Amino acid sequence: MPQPQENQDVHEENVKVSRENPIAYTSKHLTETQVKWCTTEKEAYAIIHTVKAFFPYLYGALFTIVTDHAALEYLMSKRESTGRLTRWALYLQQFDMEIKYRPGKLHQNADALSRVPVHLIVSNSFEIDDWIIAQHEDIFCQTIMVEQDKPVGERRKFDKQDEFQILPNGLLANAEGKIVVPAKLRKEILVRFHDHKLAAHQGIEKTIAKIRAKYFWPKLAKDVRIHIINCLTCAKRKVAGTCKAPPQPFPNAEYIWQRMAMDIVGPFPVSKKGNNHILVMLEYVTRYAIAVPLKSTTAQTIIRKFIKHVVNEEGIPSKILTDQGANFMSNTMKELCTQLGIKQLRTTIYHPQTDGAVERVNGTIIDMITPFANKDPKQWDDHLDYVVAAYNRTPHASTGETPFFLLKGRDEVKPTD
Repeated sequence: MPQPQENQDVHEENVKVSRENPIAYTSKHLTETQVKWCTTEKEAYAIIHTVKAFFPYLYGALFTIVTDHAALEYLMSKRESTGRLTRWALYLQQFDMEIKYRPGKLHQNADALSRVPVHLIVSNSFEIDDWIIAQHEDIFCQTIMVEQDKPVGERRKFDKQDEFQILPNGLLANAEGKIVVPAKLRKEILVRFHDHKLAAHQGIEKTIAKIRAKYFWPKLAKDVRIHIINCLTCAKRKVAGTCKAPPQPFPNAEYIWQRMAMDIVGPFPVSKKGNNHILVMLEYVTRYAIAVPLKSTTAQTIIRKFIKHVVNEEGIPSKILTDQGANFMSNTMKELCTQLGIKQLRTTIYHPQTDGAVERVNGTIIDMITPFANKDPKQWDDHLDYVVAAYNRTPHASTGETPFFLLKGRDEVKPTD
């Protein structure tokens, strides 16, 4: 009887010894040039990056590199190779290491970490399986898939997007991981990124930028322009802006919340909740906007909203730029700024262009909220939070990034991601 128990203990001990316990992780995003390398070069570069990242722990120690790319087993002994592989092989000579091959089906512990999740926005009517079917029925996607089966040197070039891949979930994507959209689903993507409440009927360039961040199809920009030009809602409300004189730049803020601006927009039709104005607050570095509906525009009301949405959530700004309205220039506002150590800045009287950044945001918010408020003007304030969310999550022309990303340090997480 003791013998089986002894064998069982030995078996359990062997299992524990063979189990791999991660200690640390490292990763690196490939540049546009590195993405075009062949698979062997990419896999070899992963080794180079790893040994450099953990150099203090690996130098002088015996270690093993496990890979699911069999060609790397011969990296150290290969006589004829490209210049890049030769340089890397020479660099690895300083380490006491061994490269071992492990089939992909047994390499899932590491392989899973290399599968970057694809954040695909789909509506309730289309799931990933529907996308896969639609791609297989699409002529352009079929052409790509046929070319993928050919040797690399014989593949047809598709303009700049000459490399495609099949993602782990079965979807066809380009080399950058952007989903290739079949023709039958492109209209839905356009509606999702322009007509939806969280898209708020924004302009052509911003809509193109948002779609290109996740999707790809030929003549995408042209399709976006046609869709927006023919958007009846945009045609009814939006007008082309004019520039009377070259803009005079305001001195740049040196850090986030060093300077912010506040302004009152309205009056609007009195909503069912009793609101008829909007308090707009703008952070100058990130261009992050906060918009709050108001029932009154007294100094006390503005102070309450300012403390709730800025001071409590973001901190105390160093400077506040406002116009010379009575509510902003009141003694109550001056006392608050004195207590908090905030310096008040004011625009030139009858010249709101001094605070041009917040004035531009005001116009943008009005343009974005009008299409949703046309059906029932009494509920315009119900759409305000959605409009501001869309604005903060769209790349700004002056920074090239979304205000949300610059302020929070991360991209937003969508319910559909």
